[in-house]
Amino acid sequence: MTQEEFDRALTEKRAREEALAASFAVVPDSEIEALLREFIACKYFLLPEDLKRNDLIALGNLSTARMAGYQQAGIQFREKSAGCTTASSGVIKKVLLAIAIGKLIGKKLDPDAVAQVETVPQMAELIVQTRRSR
Repeated sequence: MTQEEFDRALTEKRAREEALAASFAVVPDSEIEALLREFIACKYFLLPEDLKRNDLIALGNLSTARMAGYQQAGIQFREKSAGCTTASSGVIKKVLLAIAIGKLIGKKLDPDAVAQVETVPQMAELIVQTRRSR
């Protein structure tokens, strides 16, 4: 992949991510998991086949490894540092995902519940429960 191809793909993924973001607060509960998978694909720069996995930390680690591979190939990309040096990149990405989704639905996801979530379906269910709570 060239720098130009990478930049174009990143721009497309970010645009799609923004379009998906508006949907979290309004889609039916039954569509949350599919929406979440597509959102993760955009946010983590993953391919559709990567999302056959359910493990959120594994997906975060895959994302980090993929981005590192691009950088080793000479592609210039820098994500903002999360500032959590004792946690794995997969854990950091899961927490940042939960924070982002909480902002999108206008309700903070319970931190203890987020800590217990391991899979995409579990995160989708937490989103549904959080949207329903008052």
